[in-house]
Amino acid sequence: LHYPLRRQRQMCIRDRGVAKSTGTFKGSTSRDFADDVNAAVSFLKKRGDMVGKKIGLCGHSEGGMIAPIVASENDDVDFIVLLAGPGINIPDLMLLQTDKISEAEGVDATLRETNAKISKQVFDYMHDHPGMSKDDLRKGLTEILSKGFEMLPAEETEGESKEKFIEDQIGTMLDDWFLYFMQFDPADYLSKVKCPVLAVNGELDLQVTSKENLEGIKNSLAKAGNKNVTIKEFKGLNHLFQKTETGAPSEYAKLEETFNKDAMRFVSSWILGM
Repeated sequence: LHYPLRRQRQMCIRDRGVAKSTGTFKGSTSRDFADDVNAAVSFLKKRGDMVGKKIGLCGHSEGGMIAPIVASENDDVDFIVLLAGPGINIPDLMLLQTDKISEAEGVDATLRETNAKISKQVFDYMHDHPGMSKDDLRKGLTEILSKGFEMLPAEETEGESKEKFIEDQIGTMLDDWFLYFMQFDPADYLSKVKCPVLAVNGELDLQVTSKENLEGIKNSLAKAGNKNVTIKEFKGLNHLFQKTETGAPSEYAKLEETFNKDAMRFVSSWILGM
């Protein structure tokens, strides 16, 4: 099982605990980061040189789920830009992500199907038990993973004990950040966002798949009665908005392009029009 979502926050604030920023990064969740952004917005709003100016949030990936949290709670946010932001519930997003990336990296279809069965049980269990203690979660996940280990082909588990397999997985699953993430539903916040929204994604994004997540964002904003919404998919771009052949994360570091210029111009033009 793999959980390859890249935790990239490209909002124009420092992570807590970086340089002179206070706070502790370890153990923090997306909710904590949203609180940090709320504090940054409040700080900007109080500045004299911000009178008559607009405040917008631009978030990539996880930042694309943090921005709607803040915008749904803070009327001082004038617009948000979601770059490859989640629009569907996280267990479904993770199932799509794991399968798409595995396929791009040549994983056998039968193994992908087995992984999907195990992953769905794990993700659903975590999503459906908010507030459960870590000890109880560990018991439930151990049972699921123990059965899952037996489902995997021998060549996949060769040289690895069941106990090590389970502990390696649970070590990630019981992380505070991951627990919050797995129980998060973007619709809870997007359906309350009233400010203008730009949501863009790359056609070949395998981490936050474009079609499903842009559609989810669109539908949730419609529930908010938000009519100032722009949705755009860019052909041939990956999760990092680079021109790509497959979209596989293994290509990211090999591509010279940092952020596609056409996508950047589109986003910049939209922001300047606010």
